[in-house]
Amino acid sequence: MSNSEDRELRLLESVFFKFAGVSGDEEFEKFLNTYLPALLLKLNSPRIEVQKKLIEILNEINKRVQLRSNVKLPLSMILTVFKQSQTF
Repeated sequence: MSNSEDRELRLLESVFFKFAGVSGDEEFEKFLNTYLPALLLKLNSPRIEVQKKLIEILNEINKRVQLRSNVKLPLSMILTVFKQSQTF
């Protein structure tokens, strides 16, 4: 595992721990606005371990979004990510 992959995985773990500490809907929306677009951009990573960790985080986010119908996703930011990315 390279140093840059180690660094990416540590950053993803940090985001995952922040996500785990989010409690209310307002705090969850703020988390999504801050981190979800960046996480989606990381899907471009060629590193399999990084992609696996991203999928794990995104699955957990998806589960929580489905349980909280009042939470608004940052759709304009997500669309911007999709437009800028060649992967999607």
